[in-house]
Amino acid sequence: MLSGSSVVDITPERKLLLGGGMFGKATGTNDRLTATAFCFEENGRRVMLLSCDLIGFTNCLADSIRDDIAKATGVSRDAVLLSATHTHSGPVTLDLRHWGASDPSYVRFLRDRLVRVARNAAARMAPARLRWSSRPCPGIGVNRTSYGVAVDDTLTILRVEDPEGKRLLGMVVNHGCHPVTMHGTRLYSADFPGVLRGEVSRAAGRKIPVIFLLGAAGDINPRGFAADLSGRVTPALLRSRRALCRKVGCELARRALAAPTGEGDNRLEWRSLEVSLPLLPYPDGNARRALRKAALADIARYRNDPAKAWPLAEALVMRDWLADATAGGAKSLTLGIQALRIGHMRIVAMPAELFAAHAMELRRKAGRAPLMIGTMCNGYNGYVTVDASIERQTYEAAGVPRLLGRQAYAKGVGRRMVTGAARAIRRLYAAS
Repeated sequence: MLSGSSVVDITPERKLLLGGGMFGKATGTNDRLTATAFCFEENGRRVMLLSCDLIGFTNCLADSIRDDIAKATGVSRDAVLLSATHTHSGPVTLDLRHWGASDPSYVRFLRDRLVRVARNAAARMAPARLRWSSRPCPGIGVNRTSYGVAVDDTLTILRVEDPEGKRLLGMVVNHGCHPVTMHGTRLYSADFPGVLRGEVSRAAGRKIPVIFLLGAAGDINPRGFAADLSGRVTPALLRSRRALCRKVGCELARRALAAPTGEGDNRLEWRSLEVSLPLLPYPDGNARRALRKAALADIARYRNDPAKAWPLAEALVMRDWLADATAGGAKSLTLGIQALRIGHMRIVAMPAELFAAHAMELRRKAGRAPLMIGTMCNGYNGYVTVDASIERQTYEAAGVPRLLGRQAYAKGVGRRMVTGAARAIRRLYAAS
């Protein structure tokens, strides 16, 4: 096995709109944002992993970046995994209705940087040894919903070492917990994945490239986190946010640095498949008219009140969504699922936010070999929720689809996603 890595700074030079909340533009930088790339090669076959300290990527942007990287490095596009850590303290790269648009000049800068970091990783190939571990990591996250208790607390690590296993060269860390500890501070921050990287490097005594691959965090927040939507940044808020950020990052680093438990072969494989997820129909004419009337009333009520930015945005989103709605509409949405095999490690990557219960079911179906469940990968298509969320039409089930300008998922989407992911994993072994 050959492996190469590279890290590049992607912090905006200007104070841009922040993703992950309607708090306006950044007022400063708490810590730098980076993009990390790992390239693996076996018998001329290459796989590229990239992780960015960003909220996420639109489908179109993710497709274009993967195309750019494939052309620049010669890696098959299907073997390029582009992920976002999902920090809520980076610039907008995931355009959502009335939550702010991405800055075109920053997007151009980002695309250039990601091609550069991928090219550098591919140019620095050297012999490597892969080892892994997968173990429970309780106490980090908590289910943030009122109707669910599931938490996929699995922490899975892929260690890249020198051939003798004496020197750590890099690490891929997979865990499912929302990076929101710095949410609402109006500062650029990599959130706890940045602390994780810093602590791994501190323990090694030198800079270590670390990819944080977000797991099934759709309904999981850090334990001790409390959302504050007021937009006010007080010294007390900033202190508490920084303390929680450090606590979570340090604990993940401590457990990630524990002795690995397994070592496998050097095989590289990749497969992709599409899964069709059912959508709810748009509301009928009478329902649309009633919803529009309520939305217009809310817009008039909140328009001139700065403290009501959130409900105003919700009303504006509803108005625009209803303008698009038809009595019929699409019946399903097709998403791509990517599966990679790097040595003994299997990685399944999804362009959505997955709820923890679905990840736990996927682990049961996938068997005992180590598995990384990656979300916010290769694009974004909302939350894949449990059916209770769809029945209650929660923010995750109903609000985000409106932000994206489409219908909500219907019941059963989680089962379909799990079935598709399990099938993609099986195809890796069929290819072997």
